[in-house]
Amino acid sequence: MKYFLLNILLAGWVFFDAKKRLNSKFGWSAGTFFIGFLFLPIYLARRNLKQGEVREGGTAWIVAKNMALWWTVTMLGLIVVGWFSAIIGISNRQNNYLVTSEDAGAEALGTSIGSAILVGIWFVVTIVIVAFGFMFKNRTVENGPTGALAQAGTEPKPTNVTA
Repeated sequence: MKYFLLNILLAGWVFFDAKKRLNSKFGWSAGTFFIGFLFLPIYLARRNLKQGEVREGGTAWIVAKNMALWWTVTMLGLIVVGWFSAIIGISNRQNNYLVTSEDAGAEALGTSIGSAILVGIWFVVTIVIVAFGFMFKNRTVENGPTGALAQAGTEPKPTNVTA
């Protein structure tokens, strides 16, 4: 449920950001809503740049960098939720019956082992994503405005010429 809410918020942000940058707001926001871990990094790598913005490293590098960031935030969130669930579980059981120190210790040990496994998974996946990004990183530098923003800015401006 929390993941669903996160995707709603991110899709809303993408919708309004794409609208300001003259990108396809419905396509990118729908993709972010349904497959956020993939569409958001691609959107950040492909969106039109505004005046003064710079994008370096090429599309593959930017997608990999943003996927690694998404993955890190997601795994951190899972670990925090796991610890809060353990705390709430002990608290709820304590209201029903006497919780021994063994129960609390077992809960903490289980949560610690689960957290260590999640950290290991996070590390391996992050290394693979970043290695992929480094393999395809190039010296491409894009300066804003780009895409439709550049076309909108290059239209001739009317001048007051008197003949």
